Amino acid sequence: MSDSDDEATGALRDLAHGERLRALGEMAAGVAHDFNNILSTILGRARCAHQQLDRGGDVAAELRVIERAAQSATELVARIQSFAKPRSHKTWKPLDLADAKRQAITFVSTSAPIGVSITHDLAPSLTLRGNIDELLEVFVNMMRNSIDAIGDHGNISVRTELRDGLPVAIIQDDGSGMSSEVQERVFEPFYTTKDTSGTGLGLSVSQWILRRHDACLELHSTVGEGTTFEITFGAVDAPEKHAGVHPQALSILVVDDDRRLAEMLRDLLEDKGHHAQIAANREEAQNGIAGDHFDVVITDLDLGKCSGWEIARQVREYEPDATVGLMTGWPLDLPADELRRRGVDFALEKPFTAEALDEALSKIWD
Repeated sequence: MSDSDDEATGALRDLAHGERLRALGEMAAGVAHDFNNILSTILGRARCAHQQLDRGGDVAAELRVIERAAQSATELVARIQSFAKPRSHKTWKPLDLADAKRQAITFVSTSAPIGVSITHDLAPSLTLRGNIDELLEVFVNMMRNSIDAIGDHGNISVRTELRDGLPVAIIQDDGSGMSSEVQERVFEPFYTTKDTSGTGLGLSVSQWILRRHDACLELHSTVGEGTTFEITFGAVDAPEKHAGVHPQALSILVVDDDRRLAEMLRDLLEDKGHHAQIAANREEAQNGIAGDHFDVVITDLDLGKCSGWEIARQVREYEPDATVGLMTGWPLDLPADELRRRGVDFALEKPFTAEALDEALSKIWD
């Protein structure tokens, strides 16, 4: 393929990506309108239910309306997810990190200013499992952010290395850098410092793709000195789990930084006769796992400074026979064998029903 063909292909990809982001922005405005209507219904009917209770009346009718409104919200979220759904897990396979980086460098170099130098030091044979197209999107997006920060003249260094037995990808530039305020918000959806030329979705989507790939993203930046992105990919093969016989009443740990959701799950589980505890972060989860026996640990994927994948690995260290469930607000779209490679037995997509939770737990005895 000639250079002109590469440029044409890149231009078409850029155009398609831009159209998709614009459509997503337009859809967001419509979603906000629909959600406001749904929330108005839920809040209004909840107020009516309180008034009925004060009068000693029956609140069943109000609860049914609230439940239907919540179901409408669930369907609305599903439509959004289908728009930005990750690619099929069938494209997940072993890939070489250095090769992926080379492809990204080739793609970005065609549109980089002449004064921008992109150097690389790529360690060979760093294998991980993932979707090559999604990871290329992440690497290309981060390098383009570096180019935006550099302007017409500067340097970008791309490296891969093995650190503590894990593949690490590093993208470093000597551009304008980011203030602490920008760093705190740079991964927020729709946050941008590029005025009308940016969508504010690139780094947000990249962070989600990496989280789905069990990768940890660290940002180091100083104003006037540049920015470094470090991506550390997690171990793929979890220790083997031995089959165990679980009692009817399970001991369950729920890990979620949203206290209200964690308490709701605890109440649902205890209502079914199980013994449930909650943890809000990695430290509380580790203390609980190390100090008590749990048949099941159900953890959220996104725990701020920690991920559910890390919790799963901790569980395998302390409780190799325990069952691990992963909750996520985005479609994870991973097959059972890929989950097991990372120490997870089942996944639940939020919002899930009590019946879906029961079904997941019932498989433990099967």
